[in-house]
Amino acid sequence: MKWTSNEYLYTSINEFLTSNNITDTVDLKVICSKYDWALIPYDYRYMKQLYEISPDGFTAYQNGKYYIMYALISSLQGNYRQRFTIAHEIGHIVLKHHKYIDNNILRCYNSPYKPIWEKQADIFAQNLLMPASRTRELKEKMTIDELAKHFKVSRTMATVRLQKLREDELNFRRLKTKELLSVADRSEQYGSYFFR
Repeated sequence: MKWTSNEYLYTSINEFLTSNNITDTVDLKVICSKYDWALIPYDYRYMKQLYEISPDGFTAYQNGKYYIMYALISSLQGNYRQRFTIAHEIGHIVLKHHKYIDNNILRCYNSPYKPIWEKQADIFAQNLLMPASRTRELKEKMTIDELAKHFKVSRTMATVRLQKLREDELNFRRLKTKELLSVADRSEQYGSYFFR
């Protein structure tokens, strides 16, 4: 399966969410601790060289260990921005972008012309922070601001999530259909052998 494909992306997201039992608001520090991924905040006032790499955050891979570096922002919206940055960087790790693009440092791009690995990390982050099925369930009961507060994301993130929810659900459905067809195909092969 090609790493740039939607199948790879949504299979990886589904496996990660399932294996970590993520169905609602997630504690990113617990996830990072579980996988021994170092979370390192940096303050742009004192660590300008890190801020020059990225004003939001980046992931470094060195000696078999991942380091998620993220900019400190002192406000509630800043905390929500940090959560997105960390989730985005977790996406790079889970999707093995360091391996596929052969780079030890991956940084956040705030540009409409993002490379494929940045777009994938954004999709991973929105699904990690606001899992599709739970978002669908709550969107009928909550305002956009209540959703944002529930999932501890910015209003902008919640808005983008709702705009892309249907697309994500469709990709997860395609994945499930492919799995079911594969099981049916194997059953048919074995069934014809056993029921001759």
